[in-house]
Amino acid sequence: MKNQLQISEKSILWFFGTLLALFLLWYIRDIVFLFFIVLLLFAAFNPIVKWLEKIHIPRILSALSIYIVFLFLLALAIYLFVPPLVHQLQSLADYLPNYFSQAKELMLKTQNTGFLNKGLQDSLNNLAQSLSKIGQSAWTGVVTIFGGLVSFLVILVASFYLLLYKTDFYEKIRALIPRNRRYMIDRIAKRSVDKLGAWTLGEIVLCLVIGILYFIVLSILGIKFALLLAILGGILEIIPTVGPIISVVPAVAIAFLASPWKALTVIIAYVLIQQLEGHILVPLIMKKAVSLNPVFTIFALLIGAKLGGILGAIIAVPMLAVIFVILEELVLAYDNARAQ
Repeated sequence: MKNQLQISEKSILWFFGTLLALFLLWYIRDIVFLFFIVLLLFAAFNPIVKWLEKIHIPRILSALSIYIVFLFLLALAIYLFVPPLVHQLQSLADYLPNYFSQAKELMLKTQNTGFLNKGLQDSLNNLAQSLSKIGQSAWTGVVTIFGGLVSFLVILVASFYLLLYKTDFYEKIRALIPRNRRYMIDRIAKRSVDKLGAWTLGEIVLCLVIGILYFIVLSILGIKFALLLAILGGILEIIPTVGPIISVVPAVAIAFLASPWKALTVIIAYVLIQQLEGHILVPLIMKKAVSLNPVFTIFALLIGAKLGGILGAIIAVPMLAVIFVILEELVLAYDNARAQ
């Protein structure tokens, strides 16, 4: 009876402890997302550092070299692309009211109900007026995007120190785990880091390749705002399944004003690029990365977007992959315990 009481108390403590942990994670979810991005960056750079160590380059020099190259490439990208991007954003803001005016006229011709016409006209007028204000604050919008500079610096510094002192950091966490569970934790850590690193590097390459292909195609077709649309398409490539579908909409809408045939050509080009991605690029680049059922992926995106907005949607898939790794290892440990 005494043992049963102890088990019952332990169960109650575990239950409330789990609830408390979940509440704390929810309360600090922004910090959790930030830490997960740190892990992604660490996982992406760690294989390069390990390779440099094998050719007898000290770890601190390896890490410094990687971050110097990374920051240089980032600064170069900002220098080359931000000015034309701001210009295209301003042009797009000036262009949108005219676009919605044309769209309104086209849609009104197809309507028969006066009430629907008035409601549609009012909606499009309001939308056009709102969008026309973007041109007056395009630079403000860009500054807002870079308003997370502090978070960016925190991510860089934290991932750099994690890269330098990963062994000490991991051993301190490992020391808190019971000895009979450390082998399982080692497997979870290794598999998770491998998957996160492969996903991060793979997504970077995919985003660059897809963005460049979009830019080439849109430029050849003479579509306005080719750079803006290509960057948007490259960024949305991070979001699997849904991202490519979203990226085609603004490109087709802008092309349609020039010519319906151009819009059709853009659709065909985007479909071909996505086929190239799905059948060649993804198997080649992402073969070691996460491989999840599309249904799980979509639900992960929805949950991630609900909890953390755009950032949550971006990291939802690799986070789900880590959760699956943990569950697989727990099931394996349970099966091994039963076999014994």
